[in-house]
Amino acid sequence: VYTFGNNDFGQLGNGTIISEYNPQKMDTLDAVVHIEAAFYQSAVIKGDNSSWTWGRNDDGQLGTANTVQQNAPVYIANLTGAADFGLGQNHSSYIVTQENSCASNTIDVIVNPEPDVTITSFGGLFTATPPGDSYQWYIDGIIIPGGTGQSIAPTTFGWYTCEVTYPGGCTSLSDPYPWGVVGLADDVFTFNLYPNPTNGVVNIIGDFYQFDDFEIEVYSMLGKVLRVEKFSNVAQFISFDLEDFARGSYMIYIKSEEMVIGKRKVVLH
Repeated sequence: VYTFGNNDFGQLGNGTIISEYNPQKMDTLDAVVHIEAAFYQSAVIKGDNSSWTWGRNDDGQLGTANTVQQNAPVYIANLTGAADFGLGQNHSSYIVTQENSCASNTIDVIVNPEPDVTITSFGGLFTATPPGDSYQWYIDGIIIPGGTGQSIAPTTFGWYTCEVTYPGGCTSLSDPYPWGVVGLADDVFTFNLYPNPTNGVVNIIGDFYQFDDFEIEVYSMLGKVLRVEKFSNVAQFISFDLEDFARGSYMIYIKSEEMVIGKRKVVLH
């Protein structure tokens, strides 16, 4: 919840009566599902159906059993299970549909990690492991018609990926696997990414001074190129911004003279 504006009666709920000209986050409130503001008071209902209020209280409109002004959210102890409400100039009205707002007992939920799908090559076939219930193969991020088996015979040069569906509906996508890609030389260049997972900006550290020019390419896990940036005269550090990307996993490739010299997976959350 963010509040701003006039605060003569503590209606911003920030613990003061100082007005704010920019939105200010209310760190004392979370899990809010409904909020309203009246003339000089505000109120919310939280996810557990508890009611909280603050601001002017000359006529007891806050429901706190007194007429004391409140500069920060206070729990309305004698009003539990609220589902909706409305605020007037000097009064409040609530609809109560639940007996109380007590939380349920908690239980532990164990979520198994998705399998790590790997593509191997043998006998002219690409095979996805571990095996699952169904498969879909892609090349350069494009669905391969009829590529729905655990193994596939590559016919076109490019980057192959396989999405495997496991019991219960869980799906996992392999890292891109190259076939006939000119100049691939994995592990020629060692570099590190941090933080990983990241919220947006990832730092890349390596001995870039070895190269006059190089490129950093970002691929989706389906092998589609999403961004290409060129660099030159870099010593050892690059800060790379992924904030405009959706949450998920991506592959970072570093290329020099049209050769892939290293790659890493990065997770954006």
